[in-house]
Amino acid sequence: MEKKEMVVQLTTDELKKIISEVIKEERPDNTSNTLKEVFGLDEFCEMTGYSKQTAYKLVHERKVPFYKPEHGGRKILFKRKEVEEWLTATRVATLDEFCDDMECSL
Repeated sequence: MEKKEMVVQLTTDELKKIISEVIKEERPDNTSNTLKEVFGLDEFCEMTGYSKQTAYKLVHERKVPFYKPEHGGRKILFKRKEVEEWLTATRVATLDEFCDDMECSL
């Protein structure tokens, strides 16, 4: 059996870069590029900070936009853009804005 020897010369920085790239391929991170457009209740709770109990209450009272699969079942789905719009729909004016509005109305 013939032994094949390979000799590679790498700097420590080059070796670190190669290892880092391999790790990134093995474990994709959860950056905005990998965020799902449609997601379930757990992701909704993570995104909003609400507990599951509060999330179910909001769904039951139809206060948050959600979807249910056509086949029925108990699964609840949300669209990221709609949840973001819902979260930011009721902006509260700053104190300066409020005072400016009051001055204008007088």
